[in-house]
Amino acid sequence: LKPPLSEMQAAAEREARRERIGDGMAQSLMGEVEESPELTVGEVISVHSFGQLQSVIKENPVVMLMVTFKWCRPCKMFAKKYRDFASQFPSAVLLKVMGDESEVSKAMLKRLNVKLSP
Repeated sequence: LKPPLSEMQAAAEREARRERIGDGMAQSLMGEVEESPELTVGEVISVHSFGQLQSVIKENPVVMLMVTFKWCRPCKMFAKKYRDFASQFPSAVLLKVMGDESEVSKAMLKRLNVKLSP
């Protein structure tokens, strides 16, 4: 986990990110923006792009990913157990992708070759 950034460091990081990705519109639509989500020990973190997923995988040795859908009742039942995993395995980063959240998430699942759920 990264330590919190000072206001000046955060502003410099945002500016460097803007320069690195340009306007970011095309990359954002394809889910390529590599902005890592905020990681908190013991919590399940939502991932909203393929770039975020890649970033987390590069930075952490143990990553678990749960793919879920709003309509999926078994997914909702498993989500409770998955949250428990987060506290039981503090060295692992537990992520979730809501497959029907947006076009970007649908494209991400296609890139991950997710065929069925649950």
